[in-house]
Amino acid sequence: MTLSEPGEARKYKLTDKLEVTLWDRIELEMEKSLCLADLFEEILKKYDLVCRDVFYGNRPIYLDKMASANIDGKEKTLKKGLLNDLLNLDENDAELKYVDLTVTYSKKDG
Repeated sequence: MTLSEPGEARKYKLTDKLEVTLWDRIELEMEKSLCLADLFEEILKKYDLVCRDVFYGNRPIYLDKMASANIDGKEKTLKKGLLNDLLNLDENDAELKYVDLTVTYSKKDG
């Protein structure tokens, strides 16, 4: 049996501002009182990516296709507090240092 070092992970250029591998993660430092729209705006501003869906573990928090069917509901959901309203976490909890979310996205122009 032979052991070897794994090769370098393949890189994918998502935008002019962002190149990633399958193992990369994006970490954003944001206020605990942010709403979903703030998160979407930050990702758009930093990486030119449009957020589509948001998951907390396996629980969907926001699904663009479902929200797009009800524009009024979409606007209300985007303005809800991410921690308190959507994730049911206490934003005043001093031990809450981070939240892992999975976000699907598309390029800004397509």
